[in-house]
Amino acid sequence: MKSNKTNFYLILPYLKTSKPFEIRGVQFHNSLGIDSFPKEVKQHIKTLTSMFFLRDNLRIKQMACAHVEIEDKVQNEKTLIRTVKEINNLLGFLYSAPHPQFLDIFLPRENTNLFLFSPNRVSQYLVNFDYNVVKIANNPKLITDERGEVEGYNGSVNGGKTFSVAKGCRIYPSSLNIVLNLSQDLFQDLNRFLTSHGKQSLINIFLKPSDPPLEIEKRIFTALKWYNKSNSILSDDDESLVNLAIAFESLLGLEGSNQITKRFKNAVALLVGPVDKLDDWLDQFYNARSKIVHEGKTENIRFVSLRKGKTQFNYRPLNSYGRIIFRICLNAILTGAEMARKVGLSGLLKTNKERFIKISEILRKKDKNPIDLIKSVSHQVTEISDYRFVYEEGLTVDEMIHCVKLLIKTVLRSKIPVSQNLKDSLEKLSDENSKDTLNNLKLVKEINELLDEEKKQFNFDFFGPIWTLSSLIDSIWNYSFMVYYQLEREKKSKK
Repeated sequence: MKSNKTNFYLILPYLKTSKPFEIRGVQFHNSLGIDSFPKEVKQHIKTLTSMFFLRDNLRIKQMACAHVEIEDKVQNEKTLIRTVKEINNLLGFLYSAPHPQFLDIFLPRENTNLFLFSPNRVSQYLVNFDYNVVKIANNPKLITDERGEVEGYNGSVNGGKTFSVAKGCRIYPSSLNIVLNLSQDLFQDLNRFLTSHGKQSLINIFLKPSDPPLEIEKRIFTALKWYNKSNSILSDDDESLVNLAIAFESLLGLEGSNQITKRFKNAVALLVGPVDKLDDWLDQFYNARSKIVHEGKTENIRFVSLRKGKTQFNYRPLNSYGRIIFRICLNAILTGAEMARKVGLSGLLKTNKERFIKISEILRKKDKNPIDLIKSVSHQVTEISDYRFVYEEGLTVDEMIHCVKLLIKTVLRSKIPVSQNLKDSLEKLSDENSKDTLNNLKLVKEINELLDEEKKQFNFDFFGPIWTLSSLIDSIWNYSFMVYYQLEREKKSKK
């Protein structure tokens, strides 16, 4: 049977590593240390890494590389490209740490360029040019098929623009100013960076991708993209400053308005705290940004440290301070987000009524895989269980029954094997025409008891579909058992 898996190769040609390291769930290796890889994978990596040159005939000797295998290319390739962008932005942030005295960055953005390749047949005309060029070396002969295609690779840089290559092609840096740093070592540098920061939130964002991505992560990665743009070799001072300003605005969630300057200053001052002369930098940085955006230039790109009469004394570039201040703001936001996560602030602000409504909205999407749908509501179901004893207004039995019926239908569509008794009870409760509250609650009670027995007899995955259903049923029963017995008493009294 033909495999539906697709192989991808990630190459960091201008960074090396002494040992394997992991970032955003992808493990990278030194390109000279891949002996344990499968033969075919090893050959692809050797072919690809041999294409990278620093300049002229200087081929790069070693670099960091990774192999990723995915299923369902259409769906999972989007996730992989997102991961590539995140890795690139995180490495750009890592290596742009300013020098403690001189404030210049360690490596420019271009050194962290991340290439993504997948083997494919490509047009010979995209890899073998013959117009207005002179061939000074004999490349390997490419065997073309009847469509004029050859064995090659589809590639992209930093998850963006695409290109094609084949064996024997050369890939040069986007700038002649790129150098290969002697002390640079991804394994050591990443470990040192995470250890020195010592914040779980920062470690998480480097190592553990969220699926789906959290809103705070989306905002941070958008900010990092612009922050890294400001560190490009190819950007002049004006362009770098504007990109850094966009990074601040993205990080701080500032929207365009007449008050944006004031809001920017207040937000930075709040996150950084009281610092002498910070106000001066904030005024000068945002004034320079506004002049560049609206007039195309600014008179002074450097920080004015002192004024005496009509004489002013310029000091270091505004951007050099901006990078430090951006990093302080980012750390403050991540620390706050981590504290909020630890105390479960998001969960504390929501009611279970809101969670039941949200679960129902998700489960109505019948075009999605039922197992994936159940997984996507499992966290909400767990929170309902956690907060079921907290008093709240407005939550009705009918809303809860409607929600669990949708979950039951989704479980039944998933074809998960259950006992016949449980299946019969589930089918009865999921009957859309059943509007009798007492009968519905009787079935909830019955299913709750059957699920308890089912879990004892079968080894169901924790947080799997049956556990999720069992948790929701149990929560609903805890909410409604008094209603059930009251309705039962009323029914008996009428006889």
